[in-house]
Amino acid sequence: MMKLTSICSIVCLLGLFGCNNKAPEETSILSLEELGEQFIVAAHTGDLSAIDRLYTTQEEFAATFSGDGIDELYRTIRTAFDTSISQILPSLKDAKYVRMNMEFCPEPVQTEPGMDFGGAAFKISTLATDNMHVIANITGKTYDIKLDSLIKVGDKWRLLSPVGPITQFEE
Repeated sequence: MMKLTSICSIVCLLGLFGCNNKAPEETSILSLEELGEQFIVAAHTGDLSAIDRLYTTQEEFAATFSGDGIDELYRTIRTAFDTSISQILPSLKDAKYVRMNMEFCPEPVQTEPGMDFGGAAFKISTLATDNMHVIANITGKTYDIKLDSLIKVGDKWRLLSPVGPITQFEE
């Protein structure tokens, strides 16, 4: 089995789109950049329901992964995600999307059934990426927010990990 990431990496996060500073009603995200923009817009407005729509649902997780204790694994990852959001959201209230930072992230990997993904195995062929970051401007300074693991479910990119940390970024 090919190992894509660790269980710790499964629990990172995020992305959103919304040029009008209005979080989307739709969950169809065609690109990684749109996910990052939508995440920042939703965080800026404090729209937890928009952030929630960007995260992998339990049904999507179960349709994508197999393994012992898959429901418990989802609950563990989801709890870590929710905790990370509650910790970083206050810091993002004045955030403005700048761009995605793929410096630490490989190009999305084509997964195959049976490929290991930290405590679970893919059931389907899809795209996944790890160590994804988004760059935002917060009160005149540039910051890097780690979204971490993302998977493509149908035509939608979804968050699959906890989010954070937020670090000042120097270009």
